[in-house]
Amino acid sequence: MIPLFRPAFDQREVKAVTAVLRSGWIGSGPKVDQFETKFARFVGAKYAVAVSSASSALQLALQGLALKAGGEVISSSLTFIATNHAILLNNLTPVFCDIDPDTLCADPADIAHRITPKTKAVIIMHYGGHPVDLNPLVKLCRRHKLYLIEDCAHATGSYYKGRHVGTFSTLGCFSFAAIKNLTAGDGGMIVTNNRRLADRLKVLRWSGISKDTWHRSSTQKYSWEYDVVAISGKHQMNDIAAAIGLVQLTKLRHTNSRRLVLTRRYNLKLKHIPWLTLPIVKPWAISSHHNYVIKIDPKTRNKLIDHLSAQGVASSVHYLPTHHYRLYRRFATKLPVTDSVWRHILLLPLYPTLTYRQQDQVIAAIRRFNP
Repeated sequence: MIPLFRPAFDQREVKAVTAVLRSGWIGSGPKVDQFETKFARFVGAKYAVAVSSASSALQLALQGLALKAGGEVISSSLTFIATNHAILLNNLTPVFCDIDPDTLCADPADIAHRITPKTKAVIIMHYGGHPVDLNPLVKLCRRHKLYLIEDCAHATGSYYKGRHVGTFSTLGCFSFAAIKNLTAGDGGMIVTNNRRLADRLKVLRWSGISKDTWHRSSTQKYSWEYDVVAISGKHQMNDIAAAIGLVQLTKLRHTNSRRLVLTRRYNLKLKHIPWLTLPIVKPWAISSHHNYVIKIDPKTRNKLIDHLSAQGVASSVHYLPTHHYRLYRRFATKLPVTDSVWRHILLLPLYPTLTYRQQDQVIAAIRRFNP
């Protein structure tokens, strides 16, 4: 079976992990510090805070802003549930916005219509690695004095008008889960240009403790002395994950370039099939190409999934919109584009080690399908 995703590891990651294991320090320590510094430099942010997952990043981003309970946060419904779980976990109210049918990203014009006096923040996800149209959204948030959080879980290596995503907002949240372009097995990163906020997030990621174990042990005579200044959970990244992340960061431009080559190859070989629509990249965007998403008739989508599976090819749907889940139905609203488009989308295999031979197998399987 050709999988939908596969991490691209080699002996460099093995060597990096081995070095950490032999060092005797596998918790949050020097490798996390290095990863934060290099990742911040890579995206062009002043500060980066490494955490245990992108779910933690999103949850802590809202917690760090200390928004009053009951406030509204506008978010896309076509996203992984972690985006909107973060809103509920902070005792805030999700208000779903509609999407651009081409990019599947949040539509700034629709967001504008959903702002109320209760709105405190906007969270947008760069779906599949394609950036949201950020300029109008940034202006909108500034005009209404709203916090903007970018969910960049799909978008490490994505650029909007030449600038890396995650740096247009108050906070940008990245994912290093197993299926992501840059993977550390799991983990996440929050980037910001606000030092006070970065310092607060470092406290919140470690149970509200004023100074983490590594920095206490390396700078204090009595490493057990610390203060507890907030109530929070344990959201730290460890040095094993950070060591993998550091290697992956050095490979990211190459692996994302490989994704681009494979995307262009799909586009070239599938463009004449009349019953499917190819993905679109706007002129102002550089996508990380985390996903390759085609659109097909909803009546034949499950039939195609079964056909591909029988041909040894995995495919999937990302995502069922959040407001379709029982837990979120009370927040449902009219989302005509989302409710229409999600029924058409289908993801095909895309990862750096996908060979041309394997990709041709995927393409041949699609061509053999009779809708």
